[in-house]
Amino acid sequence: MKKRSRAFFYNDNILSSALSQMRLNLYSPVSGLSGTAGDTGQSYNQLAQIGLTTSSDYTAHGKLVIDESTLKAAISADPDGVMKLFTQSGTDSSSQGIAKRLYNTLSDTISQVKQAAGTTAMADNQYDLGQSIGDMNTKISNFTDQLKDVQNRYYSEFTAMEQAIEQANTQSAYLSKI
Repeated sequence: MKKRSRAFFYNDNILSSALSQMRLNLYSPVSGLSGTAGDTGQSYNQLAQIGLTTSSDYTAHGKLVIDESTLKAAISADPDGVMKLFTQSGTDSSSQGIAKRLYNTLSDTISQVKQAAGTTAMADNQYDLGQSIGDMNTKISNFTDQLKDVQNRYYSEFTAMEQAIEQANTQSAYLSKI
């Protein structure tokens, strides 16, 4: 299992990958559709064909832009085709509708986040972050034991030194009486 040693959500690979996959889900054409899109007799297989595009302003970070007249025309011309663009069932991602793709991507992402961050019902050893916490607790415990050993050694050495000083003082007192 892959261990994480950084803040979980900051620049996380799971979330970055999910965002990239969602973009791919939105932009990839849906194969296997048949319909009567417009006068061409072809199906709608991409969002842009029904008036849904992304902003050309890069600072908008891929914000969806709706061309209402194109969307209304597409829905009027082939409402079933527009619906299938979103809900088409398929055996693989390329033949699934956009909403089904997004659902699958989000379900997979949730599973990955649960595996990494866990849930309240999971024991610490059942998810990555919990295992990291357990490993840190073990390291802390081991280090605490080492510190106790060092402390005990110093106490023993100090006690032995005090006993030696006491013996030296006793001998000194005895010699000074002679």
